[in-house]
Amino acid sequence: MAYRYNEKTGEFEQINSSGPAPAPKPASAPSRPTTTGGSGSEKGGCILGGLLMIAYTVLPYLLLAGLASLCS
Repeated sequence: MAYRYNEKTGEFEQINSSGPAPAPKPASAPSRPTTTGGSGSEKGGCILGGLLMIAYTVLPYLLLAGLASLCS
């Protein structure tokens, strides 16, 4: 994607190869509502995702340590 600066409006416009640039969205209106917390399922998914990330980073080292202790 390429952008260009429009001096008349003072905004950046997206340059599309298929046609003219679409109208820019106003910055004051967010596309989705911002919330400070999430619902219980969203928080649970975040916690579960964090635990999975920790498990996938630690698990290979534990397996290698186990194999090294078996081979020695």
